[in-house]
Amino acid sequence: MRSKANRKADRKAHLRTNHYHKGNHEVTTTHSAAPARSESIRSIQEQERGLTCTASMRPPRRRFISRFSCAAFAAAALLFAAGCTAYPSEVSGFPAASEAEPAVTSDVTARVAKAIEVSDTEPEAQSFWYTGYVKNNIGRRSTTSMYDGIVYRPGDAYQVNGRVATRTYQYFHFGDKSYINRGGVWFRGNPEEMQPLDPLAGFSDWLPFMTDAVQLPDSEVLSTPTDVIQVQLDAREWVERSPSILFDELREELADDETLQHVLENTVVKMTLWIGKEDAPKQANYILQYSTWLVMPLPGGGYLDQETFFRFYQHDDPAIVDQLSSPDRIEKYVVDAVFEEL
Repeated sequence: MRSKANRKADRKAHLRTNHYHKGNHEVTTTHSAAPARSESIRSIQEQERGLTCTASMRPPRRRFISRFSCAAFAAAALLFAAGCTAYPSEVSGFPAASEAEPAVTSDVTARVAKAIEVSDTEPEAQSFWYTGYVKNNIGRRSTTSMYDGIVYRPGDAYQVNGRVATRTYQYFHFGDKSYINRGGVWFRGNPEEMQPLDPLAGFSDWLPFMTDAVQLPDSEVLSTPTDVIQVQLDAREWVERSPSILFDELREELADDETLQHVLENTVVKMTLWIGKEDAPKQANYILQYSTWLVMPLPGGGYLDQETFFRFYQHDDPAIVDQLSSPDRIEKYVVDAVFEEL
């Protein structure tokens, strides 16, 4: 019988076998000899649905849109731990915009910090429309969830129109009241589960990484000139240096888990921000658009990649306050029934 040490060495050798290229990055994939259990598969499927935020009508706690990419990473870690067989991998690379020659910049951190401050404090920046999507790919399998809506931060009010695969829904939040529309029927949400949405929360978690960021060529977002800032890093650095509480559990596991370390070191994370130029006639220093891209190797030689994109526009539109002024116009249509997830 082989000793425990020999079996451990065999397992490590088995884990590091395949290589494939992701854009300009060589990624080492891992294998897990343990078969996936049905309970694990079910949990993974539920996590995958959760990547699209409101597929189950439950916005993730505290940080809704800004945490999409973080949630994807946590779910991907679960995929790895469960030892699932991935779909065949395909050649995939980052968008062409990231291949443009970056400009040398002296203080990207200060630029981003100012944009966060303006977006958080400028009165005209506190209400806006938004649109975006979250696209998840596992090998040949792809799921895209589309979102649009409005936000009125002073009143803790927002509207979400969502389409997850073929399912559509509408979600309203007014302070401590929440409502869900599915199939033309309004249901009352559970206040304990319906947490405030703030699409601009969480950007400060990226500030520790801005010393490694580059400034790409200028661009426009709906005719507003913008500075484009991008940072790319591996997921181990992301987890270890990020102040986000979302990574607390992973940080605890990372120190003693060599396999997890190996996966994170070969996972690529990229975030791009579009910030209104300081001399823009309107929306100066506003965060107008962002995207994140995560590519992670999976057991069996495949990979998970997730792209998140959101745009914020029509700030300080008077129509927003009119639409989010009161829940009364919805309350009269609410049915006396419990909403059940599908």
